[in-house]
Amino acid sequence: MASKHTPTAPSTGSGTRGFGRNKTAMLGLLAAVALVASACTGPASAPLDIEIPLEPITVDLPSIDVDLGLCVATVALPSIVIDGLVFAIPELAVDPDGGTITLPNVGLNAPESSSTFSGIEASCFGMEPAVLALDITIPAISAGGSVTVDFEAKQLVVDELLVDISGGQVAFPDLGGLVVPIPAILIPLDGIVVPF
Repeated sequence: MASKHTPTAPSTGSGTRGFGRNKTAMLGLLAAVALVASACTGPASAPLDIEIPLEPITVDLPSIDVDLGLCVATVALPSIVIDGLVFAIPELAVDPDGGTITLPNVGLNAPESSSTFSGIEASCFGMEPAVLALDITIPAISAGGSVTVDFEAKQLVVDELLVDISGGQVAFPDLGGLVVPIPAILIPLDGIVVPF
C-alpha cells in the first residue's frame, strides 16, 4: 500500500517541554566553570570535557497523512518522550575583564529512541474510525551551539543552539508495515536566559 505524505516546512519550536528544567545540572555547570575560571588572570581558553545528563523532554509531534486505501486520513500523532539527553561542554573561553565566560561548541545529544502506541484512530469520510497501532522512531539527536556565563549580570545565556529532529518515521503494523515520515521539527534555543 502506498503512503501519501504532503511535504511541509519544518515546524519551529513545536510543543517541546522539558528544556531548562534541570536546575541542578545548570548549577553543576556553573560550579565547574567557576572552578576553572578562578585560576585565570587574563583572557584564556581551556579544555573542559564535561557531560551533564539532562531530564527527559516531551515532544508533541505534528500530524501525518496516511493512505487507508479509501482515502488519505490525517492522523494526530501522540506526544513522545526523548530520554538520554546529554549536554556536552568541550571547552571554555575566559574574559575576566568583561566578566564573562563563553562555552563554545557545546552540544546537545540523545540516542535513537522508539515508542509503541495502540488505540490510534484514523477514519475516512466520517466513517467508523480504524483503530491502529503504530511504532514511532526518532533518530539520534545532535545539536551544537554556544553558551555565555555572565557573572556580573548573574545569568547564563544560550547564544546559539538549534535542535533539529529530522528523519523520524512512523510504522503501522496493522497496515502491512506501512512507513510514513514525520516532518522535521526545529527547536531554536537561542536567546534563553537562566539567572543564577
